[in-house]
Amino acid sequence: MAERLSQPERMALFERMLLIRRFEEAIIDLAPDHPYMGRQHLYIGHEAVAAAAAAVLGPNDLCFTTHRNHGYIIARGVAPGRALAEVLGRAGGTNGGRGGPWHITERAAGFLGTSAMVGGSTSGLAPAPRWRSNAPARATSASPISAT
Repeated sequence: MAERLSQPERMALFERMLLIRRFEEAIIDLAPDHPYMGRQHLYIGHEAVAAAAAAVLGPNDLCFTTHRNHGYIIARGVAPGRALAEVLGRAGGTNGGRGGPWHITERAAGFLGTSAMVGGSTSGLAPAPRWRSNAPARATSASPISAT
């Protein structure tokens, strides 16, 4: 059985989830005034997944995600202002504004890529270092699919 989280650990997870939610709400508020942003694949409703995944990953671990990427990059500790600048296509973004909302990366945070293709961000990258005994863990995500 998993260990129970302490009160400070629970609060840290909650604060991380709230930061992700506020980031997504800021994107909703900004989108009408920024045609560059195009269609956004928001992370609202998935905040707990990114917060929990980031809580168990170490600083040298790697993260690859789908097109719903905002929550993970915030959860990995990237400054929300830099992530938002990337979404807006600004030079102060994590990729100098070149990745835009769908291709945010931040090597320093171990956040190496996103892809709209199922498994696209991990093919060849995530399994490669497993032969090393000190290899970092790799985390991947897939957006939940609703059967409606």
